[in-house]
Amino acid sequence: MMWMVSAQTSVATACSSATSSSPVAKPSSDSRPASTNSATSAAAAQASANAAHGSEVNAAISASNAADASRLTVGTVTTLVPGSSASTTISGPAGQQVLNISIPRGDKGETGDTGATGNSIVRTTGNGAVGTTDTYTITFTSGATTTFTVSHGSGSGDMTKAVYDADDDGVVDHAASTPWSGVTGKPSVFTPDTHSHGDATTGASGFMSATDKAKLDGVASGATNYTHPANHSPSIITQDANNRFVTDAEKAAWSAKGDVTLAGAQTLTNKKISAYHYIDKTVINPTATGVVQLDLSAASVFELTLTGNVSLSIQNAPALSGETISFIVRISQGATAYSVTMFNTIVWLTINGAAPAAPAANKTIEYVFTSTTSGTYFGRKGAAT
Repeated sequence: MMWMVSAQTSVATACSSATSSSPVAKPSSDSRPASTNSATSAAAAQASANAAHGSEVNAAISASNAADASRLTVGTVTTLVPGSSASTTISGPAGQQVLNISIPRGDKGETGDTGATGNSIVRTTGNGAVGTTDTYTITFTSGATTTFTVSHGSGSGDMTKAVYDADDDGVVDHAASTPWSGVTGKPSVFTPDTHSHGDATTGASGFMSATDKAKLDGVASGATNYTHPANHSPSIITQDANNRFVTDAEKAAWSAKGDVTLAGAQTLTNKKISAYHYIDKTVINPTATGVVQLDLSAASVFELTLTGNVSLSIQNAPALSGETISFIVRISQGATAYSVTMFNTIVWLTINGAAPAAPAANKTIEYVFTSTTSGTYFGRKGAAT
């Protein structure tokens, strides 16, 4: 905003006044004809008026110039914090001076009266159905009321809490748990920040050391940190046919039986026989096929793995008199089952005296034979897989 004092109006006024109110001098006498004298007088009066008017115009222009020299332009108006002092400054040369004003802001006014407090909000019309509008009424403690409306959208795309937050936990059900496969825009590889870990100790977590890993690899699967007691009751030990305890009475009875050294045929009655090494001699034939001789002077166990059809025969059978000889023939089949023809004079101790079948593919059967006379053998099928 600019405030300016102007002398232009005074100049115009002076010009108007000089033109309308300047008197015309009238001579008292003139020897010229009346018409000539009148014209001359009028011309003289006009010249006098023009001179006077020029003086007034010059005066008005001088006043206007003086007014321009004192012109002020309002610059900035600054609002100060309450309690500050107002101030003004004027800057610039004459005719271009600028007025800057600083005015403090007034103090904060008093707090207004407390408005009415709402007492209740009740839905007065509508039922919240899709596509309808409900009206709610607010009742203030003063008794005054006001209303507002709530519109319910329509269509299958509207979100309702009963559908999208069925468990009422405040979280959209499908957003509460999203499988990793359902996350889009995820990076294929996460680059870890540079960091380090120390080895684990008994008091702090950390990485497993190479020594601990080697020790762990040496522990059997399912092993526990078990310490076997130095002493325990025999009752916790499970016994079987091959592993049993001996009582003091049994040990004493056995110790009472004297040792016997066999030299030739002897009759033993209530005596203990010690055999440090009693081993049946075994002949192993891993490629049995064709005719296979069972040499009873060389072994008492014959282990045959068939690679073709076989026919068994006895060789070097001992002469027996009131004695019994026994031997075992163990036959195993591979992926292909081959036939077995036994030697003659066998009395099979089976139902109806029928000879047992040869083992099937990938099976093993032990045949046990005994004899009390030369040339006749009792045969039976033993253990089999």
